[in-house]
Amino acid sequence: MDAGAVALAYHHFTAARRCRYVPRCGPQQAAPQPIQPCTPNPTATRSAVSYLAEAEDAYSAGKLADASAAYARAVEMEPGNGEAIARQAWLMILRGHPPAITLAQQAVALNPSA
Repeated sequence: MDAGAVALAYHHFTAARRCRYVPRCGPQQAAPQPIQPCTPNPTATRSAVSYLAEAEDAYSAGKLADASAAYARAVEMEPGNGEAIARQAWLMILRGHPPAITLAQQAVALNPSA
């Protein structure tokens, strides 16, 4: 027997041996489900820009309390947004809130042109 025949016989022997131990898909087994790499998040998320737009709309409508709350949410999401901090400080000044000075100083520190 030459080397090629031995290799072929060994291949058939090991293949037959492996087949006995590998479970086969039959009618009783369910088909594998496709992988979903990105599952959608059931909770809606908003960006700081959307809160800034909401604040601008509320300010234009004269709803200063709503505008201030929307600016506060935008600042929570982006603490380094000097423009949002400056606008929130301006609304707090209009409404007569003392912490507005601290916010205005913080806005100037972040953005000197604010």
